[in-house]
Amino acid sequence: GDGEGSPAPAYGRSIASEIRIKKEEEAQEAKKKQDDLWEELQRQQAENLRKQKEAKVIKQLEKDEKQARDAVEQEAAVAGQALGQTLTEATKAVQERMQAEELERRRQEEKERLHARIAARKQRQQEEYEAQLKAEQEKEAEAKKQEEARQAELRQKELERKLAEEAKKEEERKRREKEWEKQ
Repeated sequence: GDGEGSPAPAYGRSIASEIRIKKEEEAQEAKKKQDDLWEELQRQQAENLRKQKEAKVIKQLEKDEKQARDAVEQEAAVAGQALGQTLTEATKAVQERMQAEELERRRQEEKERLHARIAARKQRQQEEYEAQLKAEQEKEAEAKKQEEARQAELRQKELERKLAEEAKKEEERKRREKEWEKQ
């Protein structure tokens, strides 16, 4: 510690409060570090997932949607020209348009399902990370607690040794005084 030069703290109690204050400060600092780390990690994770997955998927969906739209428009044009043609051909164009709309609806549903899956995966990764972080912190806290207890015990022993030494010196001094008085 940094209290080598200063006198030993008042017996027992201030060692405990000293440890408690230090523990609280360290806990707050660790908590802040963890929060900052967690925020940064979340931000990066969300960014990466958004870039990779969604860009790719949306591009493909847009391409498919455009093809479907073009097909429908083309069919509509053909159907428009087909006024002079048989009723069955006009009906066919309508059916194809309905199929294209059905395809579009299914694509939309697929897109929504994909977004839900991405969100669920993010959530799962977040929970796994939190659990891992918690386990590591508990392990660190336990190790720190043990180390602090060991240090406190060492300080206690050192204090007791010093007190015993002082008492011995005092006894020795008194004994010598008595010797002097006898002479």
